[in-house]
Amino acid sequence: MNNYKLEISGFGAEVTIGSLEESQIALIKKHDGDLAGFVIENFDWRDMDGVYHNLGACSEYLISVKDENGNVIYEIDSEDLNAYDNVENNFELVERRCFEINNYEPMLMCISFLKGIIFQSEITTDNFDIQKLKIVMDDEVGLRSYFWGEMIRALYYDGQELYETGTYADEKSFEAHVNFELG
Repeated sequence: MNNYKLEISGFGAEVTIGSLEESQIALIKKHDGDLAGFVIENFDWRDMDGVYHNLGACSEYLISVKDENGNVIYEIDSEDLNAYDNVENNFELVERRCFEINNYEPMLMCISFLKGIIFQSEITTDNFDIQKLKIVMDDEVGLRSYFWGEMIRALYYDGQELYETGTYADEKSFEAHVNFELG
C-alpha cells in the first residue's frame, strides 16, 4: 500500500448561515454602520450555523495529489475541473449539489475569506486512481440578497469521505449579510 497526500491550496472561505431570534434581529437592526464588524463584536458567528456551515475551497484554487516522496501525480486547477472527466467510462470528477434554504425567515450569513492551504488529507491505496476521486460542490450558497457562489463541500475517494488533517490558511477579510432590511 502507498500513501498519497491530497491538498487544496489557494482561496477558500468559511461560510455560516443561521436563523435569527427576535432579540438578535432587533440588535442587528439597531446598529449603525459596518455589519461585519458589528457581528464580530456581538455574536459568535461560527456557532450561528443552524442552516449551513462549510469551510471549503472556492474561487481560485489548486488540488494536488502527491505520492509519499512528495512527487506531484495530479494537479487540478479550479478553472479546469472537468479535465479528467471520462465520458466513455461515465466518470465526472465533480458532483454539483444545489443548496436551497427557506429565505423567508430572518437569517445571517457570515463569510470569512481565506488564503492558504484550505484542505489536506491522506489516502492509503495501492495506486491512486483519479476516477475514484469525487469532488462534491455546493452551488450558489447564499441568501436572496447575496449569493456567494460555489464551494467545495466534500471530497471522496473510492466512495469514502476524506477527512481533513489540516488547514493552514489566513483570514483575508470578513463579510456579513442578512436577508431583511436594516435600520
